Amino acid sequence: MKKLALLAPLALAACMSNGYDEDPYGGSDSGMAEPYRAIGNEPFWSLDISDGQMRFRNADGYAASDSSFAYTPDPRLGDVYQGQRIRATIIDRRCSDGMSDRTYPDTVTVEIGTQEWRGCGAPVRFFETTDERGNHNATSPAMDSDALTNTNWRIVSINGTPTSPDGNYELRFEANRIYAHFDCNRMNANYGFDGNTLNVGPVMSTKMACPSDSMEPAGAAILSDPIDVRVEGSQVVLANARGTMTAVKTY
Repeated sequence: MKKLALLAPLALAACMSNGYDEDPYGGSDSGMAEPYRAIGNEPFWSLDISDGQMRFRNADGYAASDSSFAYTPDPRLGDVYQGQRIRATIIDRRCSDGMSDRTYPDTVTVEIGTQEWRGCGAPVRFFETTDERGNHNATSPAMDSDALTNTNWRIVSINGTPTSPDGNYELRFEANRIYAHFDCNRMNANYGFDGNTLNVGPVMSTKMACPSDSMEPAGAAILSDPIDVRVEGSQVVLANARGTMTAVKTY
């Protein structure tokens, strides 16, 4: 039974058995100690449980949090994390996010007032070590921080969903500055590397209204947390607990 802290709703979901064969919790008692994350889509949303807090937000800009919560295990209905605003139920049943080949160890339901989101969840470690095809990420050598300087990339997928070939989905790295475009607003920020981890500073962005099906919220969410970067020939994969972005080099 899991003792963790994080959840989010995902509009998803066939429960199924697949690629993550190892116990992602490292044993029945270790899961409680590490951060947990749940995600969903339509619209994209996420729930994080860590440091004794639950934090929820979705692509529409709605956010809620609880600074404390009660934990109630239930072998039949799932483990319940009940805060003042957020109620998260984690069931030990594998599920798919419906967008990629990744299969998660848990099915998650998040309730806030009369609203309900359904999705998938796992320890944050799972997101960091499993790519969107469901494969374990191999440990790669430390990133040369100059390897991306003065390079341009076309983003071809975000969280397993292909981008439109007619849209402007771009990443550009200059010396200590990253530029991003998810077919809506133009963004830029300072950045730096710590080993293979890309840390993006506060993002400056234009303020254009985006269509309801825009992929910008999902892409911007990935940039908001430290990112694991893997360069595989002419392809770069950027991944963290908020999602995965794949891009191909243009020049």
